[in-house]
Amino acid sequence: MAEIINEKFNWFYCELVDCEEFLLEIWGDEKEHTSDLNTIIAYELEILDAHPSNDGIFVSCRSDEIIGGNLHIKARNIKIYDESKKNNFS
Repeated sequence: MAEIINEKFNWFYCELVDCEEFLLEIWGDEKEHTSDLNTIIAYELEILDAHPSNDGIFVSCRSDEIIGGNLHIKARNIKIYDESKKNNFS
């Protein structure tokens, strides 16, 4: 998705303002989930799709560490910056 912002970029930054929920539901037979930020970061998630949900944002992700999962984010505001952190796309 970073390439949508700029074709030379590999990632982007998100600032979650007053985050109420940040939960990763891991795909698989069991309903495994985590809200531990260090664990989620370690999975190095790649965004496949994102869309608004009833009360936040629903993000489908893949990972080399796990098959993938669905990230549920609920925040008052989400600010998105490019790789250089100079441009805000929110």
